[in-house]
Amino acid sequence: MEERIQRLEALQDSLAKSAQEMMGLLGSLREQISASADRLRMEATKEVFTEFHEHIRSLDQLMAYIQELNRGLKVLADAGWDISPEPLACWQSAKPLFQEMLDSFERQDWVTFCDLVQYELKPLLVEGERGLEELSRTLKDAGP
Repeated sequence: MEERIQRLEALQDSLAKSAQEMMGLLGSLREQISASADRLRMEATKEVFTEFHEHIRSLDQLMAYIQELNRGLKVLADAGWDISPEPLACWQSAKPLFQEMLDSFERQDWVTFCDLVQYELKPLLVEGERGLEELSRTLKDAGP
């Protein structure tokens, strides 16, 4: 039984640390995507599209991380830890947003695409960063 609790505490610590690290990465990603969208408003060059390709890969990895984070939180919750996944709820809106962004990109509707980045994606990343901060604090104090 004690070994199981130690493993759960290690998971808890790992999730808290990863959430803390991801917060910094989200801020950086948000700024990079914003700068690329500003450039796309002025020029649709191969260089800008290459930047967005990298951003999309980063967003895909971010969503995989959020999914794994939710899995880890479920393990802790099932073991009796008082941890709510609510701080990650904002990511539920990401999939439809990404689809809308993809649709506008495929139509080469750069104005809509850039507006989605500025008015939808950037706020989502800010909210996601806040959620990770809250979750990190909660994880540090949580227990069975």
